[in-house]
Amino acid sequence: MSKHGELVSIASAASRLGLAPITVRQWAARRRIARVKLGRRTLIPVSEIDRLIEAGMIPALPQRDQ
Repeated sequence: MSKHGELVSIASAASRLGLAPITVRQWAARRRIARVKLGRRTLIPVSEIDRLIEAGMIPALPQRDQ
């Protein structure tokens, strides 16, 4: 395993994020997300997917007593 951890395809990253592959491809091209280029393949580190999910996480409000 590389220092970047597990790498997944654009399609797999899109599936995990619930996005269209073209969106992930555009984000990678604009450097909104990290990517690894291996020849013609573009791969996304799983740690980057986790970072995106954490960055978008909105915590639940505490329950009120009724």
